[in-house]
Amino acid sequence: MNEKNLTAEDLPPAEFFFALTFYACLCIIVGLMGNVGVIVYNTVINDTKTPTTYFLVNLAISDIIVCVTFFPPWMFEFISILTETGNNHSPICKIRITSSYTSTALSIANLLAITTDRCLFITKPLKYPRIMTWRRTYMLLAVIWLLAIVNANFVYLNIGETPEGAVRCTKKDKTTGTIITIFNFYIPVAGVLFLNYTIYKVATIQRRKIKECCSAQETIRASMNTARRRRHFQQMKMMKTFAIVLGVLLFCVLPQMIASIIRQYFCQSSCIPISVAFSVTMIMGTNSVMNPLIYSVRSKEYRTVYLKFITRLLGKS
Repeated sequence: MNEKNLTAEDLPPAEFFFALTFYACLCIIVGLMGNVGVIVYNTVINDTKTPTTYFLVNLAISDIIVCVTFFPPWMFEFISILTETGNNHSPICKIRITSSYTSTALSIANLLAITTDRCLFITKPLKYPRIMTWRRTYMLLAVIWLLAIVNANFVYLNIGETPEGAVRCTKKDKTTGTIITIFNFYIPVAGVLFLNYTIYKVATIQRRKIKECCSAQETIRASMNTARRRRHFQQMKMMKTFAIVLGVLLFCVLPQMIASIIRQYFCQSSCIPISVAFSVTMIMGTNSVMNPLIYSVRSKEYRTVYLKFITRLLGKS
């Protein structure tokens, strides 16, 4: 697929690129602060360490990588367009596309690991400690990063040279790009959706059993039932939080995936305006900024950590 040379008339107005540059800068600041707060809370403040804790930290680390590798190249691209700098954009293209695909795959892989862990906890509570041992947790974390490195190399090698004057990156082989997308996005997302559905079914059955156990005839076990209900509702709140994280991920990533499919198989790049292409790409990167915000809305503990963190950064006592 060849790109045409673009003139000033083909590009959105300068205000559009100023807005995107400011937005990318804001995402870097908010994303770094939020994800550092997630890491601090789960490694220093939170005394209860579970496999889920480490998967959350792993997700925050991958989101930090997005903030420092995804947004800066795009800011460089926007500034180059604004200043009409005729630099060779091929290296920048390779960096930003590799970062966007790899970081998205990392986020989805961590969500798949978190959902799998929670599904085992909900469906096999007695066998869970023997299944999700610390050794298996560390091995799974290592596998996630190993696959991310392999994936980054495949994506990088499939990016072609950017023609002079083009603002979109090219791919050497559409079939390879499709295979990468299927394994990075569609298969793991399908797994996450299936596991969430399984959790929902089991949780519904458990909620019904808990209500039945709390009948008037079992007043002797009332305190134990209260503890079970509290533990059950805590787990359900956690799963709802992860479901929201998944929903935000789909909202952020799907527009870019749809635009990419349209560009590759239907009308190449001609029917996707430059402004739309840049906007959906920025939305995809925003996913790494949203996760800490979701945690802060859903958890009082996270809000407290963020407030202290921001207070110290501002130098207040």
